[in-house]
Amino acid sequence: MGLDLFCGAESTRMGSYGYVHTQRWAWIRANREHACSRLDDKQDREACVLRWNACLLREGRFSPVLDYDYIHQTMKREMLPGVYTFVYHSDADGSWSDAEATSMLEAIQQLRPWFSKIPELEREMEDGEYYLESLFRSSRNTGNAIYFG
Repeated sequence: MGLDLFCGAESTRMGSYGYVHTQRWAWIRANREHACSRLDDKQDREACVLRWNACLLREGRFSPVLDYDYIHQTMKREMLPGVYTFVYHSDADGSWSDAEATSMLEAIQQLRPWFSKIPELEREMEDGEYYLESLFRSSRNTGNAIYFG
C-alpha cells in the first residue's frame, strides 16, 4: 500500500505512507537549512534550528511523526510556499493543482543545494533532479492537476 501520483499520461510511485512522511520531514529539514544558514549570529541560527526542529513530534517506529498543528500555526509563514504545500497537504484531499505543482517546483529549485546534504532527499535525486520533479513540471506545463491514487 502506498501513494501513486498521476498527471495526464504520466505517473510515478511516491512510496508508502510512511515514506511520504519521511519525505515531508526531509523537505522541512531542507527548508530549515535554507532559512537558518543565512543567519549570521550563532544564537539566532541555533534558535532557528530549534524552531524548525519543533515540527517533529518524535521519530516514529517506521516514519517521523510531524506536528501538523505547529506547522500550520507557527511555521507556515517561514516555510517556502511549495514546502508548505508538500508537507501540509492531506493525502485524502486527492490532488495537487497545477499552481501547487508550480510552487513545489519553485521550492525544489531554491532548496536544491540542501537536497544533496539530506540523505532521504539525496537518494531520490537522479542526474540532479528530484524524483517528483518531472511530474510537477508536467502539471505546470499542461495545467493538469496531479491526482493521488
